[in-house]
Amino acid sequence: MKSSREWIGRRQAEEQLHELGQRVRAVRLARGLSQKDLAGPYSRAFVSLLEAGGIAPSPRAIQTLAARLGIDPEALIGGEVSVR
Repeated sequence: MKSSREWIGRRQAEEQLHELGQRVRAVRLARGLSQKDLAGPYSRAFVSLLEAGGIAPSPRAIQTLAARLGIDPEALIGGEVSVR
């Protein structure tokens, strides 16, 4: 049986992944990109899962997607994202 600390840690990680996915989606839509347009070296399914909070992207994937979105990777991870 998992301890309460393990459950809390898992829940926080899930929330962070969900927030990351929402930031990716918001910027993608503001830029008028489809999931396929954003995917680049990744698949559309990868972007879909990421936006849904279903996967934890590697640091390399975050850098690549941030570059394709035209934003700083740090902003994508947890900072303020300005979409213009």
